[in-house]
Amino acid sequence: MEKAVYLDSIKRMVQLRGLTPKSERFYLKASEMFLDWCFDRGIEPQKVSYERAQEFVLHLRNDRGYAPKTVNSYISVVRFLFTYIFHRPIDKYYLPSMRVDKKERQVLSPEEVERYISELSNLKHKAMVALLYGCGLRSSEVAALRYKDISRSGMKLFVESSKNRSSRYVPLPEFVLSILTEYWFTNGKPRDWLFPGAKPGTHISRATLGSIVSEHSKKFGWTDREVTTHTFRHCLGTHMYEAGCDLFYIQKVLGHRAISSTLVYISAKPDARNPFEPLRGKSFV
Repeated sequence: MEKAVYLDSIKRMVQLRGLTPKSERFYLKASEMFLDWCFDRGIEPQKVSYERAQEFVLHLRNDRGYAPKTVNSYISVVRFLFTYIFHRPIDKYYLPSMRVDKKERQVLSPEEVERYISELSNLKHKAMVALLYGCGLRSSEVAALRYKDISRSGMKLFVESSKNRSSRYVPLPEFVLSILTEYWFTNGKPRDWLFPGAKPGTHISRATLGSIVSEHSKKFGWTDREVTTHTFRHCLGTHMYEAGCDLFYIQKVLGHRAISSTLVYISAKPDARNPFEPLRGKSFV
């Protein structure tokens, strides 16, 4: 079977499964890489063995240097190919997911976040970072905001269906609205995309926003910290929890599908009050 025939089948099945456009692009890219790897070695993809599939995974890790988390994404695609395209059973024990070491999430203090935002001289940059923190948005959600998504009277922001396919409204803090208003009036009053991209009709990219955050972070000398666009979303969740907000409310604001994603904000802080302190010296006998 030719590569084009495989790709047509893959594209059709991906669409039947109703994956998001972003997932669809990745599945097609990863599938094509796997097909090329097979053809380069004289292997008919339809007949690839479990052992050769394992070699492909090791190739990604050892030769291409992909991180375990990235490799796991490709493993999911290979399993998809076996199941939906090759129509062959695939046992996860033949193609296990790699273990991923969890990095400690960076949390800036409210004062550090305030300083970070206030020292952004570019109003467009300041508005985007203010949204990352003040509304707990993902970088993709900030990039895809439209003018109509802002409700000044209701002090809320509409976030279109994103990562977990569900739209939501989030509170719009006054400081964020103030920055957005100043940005809007001084940057051409955009009526469609709130943050237009370089090409007409496009919005700013996640990569550009990531570069802005990374570049500004260098000014603070945080050599031991990796500050990304997601850092500000995590900071908001942490600060809300520390302020006593209900976990289910935090879940709603951040748009987590499962409460387990929100539970990461429960952490044992060195300066946190010991809940058992009032019981010191008391006898339970």
